[in-house]
Amino acid sequence: MQPIEGMVPGLPTSYNEEETIDAPSLRLMVDFVSTTQR
Repeated sequence: MQPIEGMVPGLPTSYNEEETIDAPSLRLMVDFVSTTQR
């Protein structure tokens, strides 16, 4: 699993290539990161 770098503003852009992460998990991660970045 790669580190979350610059995925906050752009959302799953670089993750488009790696389909290892499920959509729900990714959503949760993005949500968590977004909440943390506030």
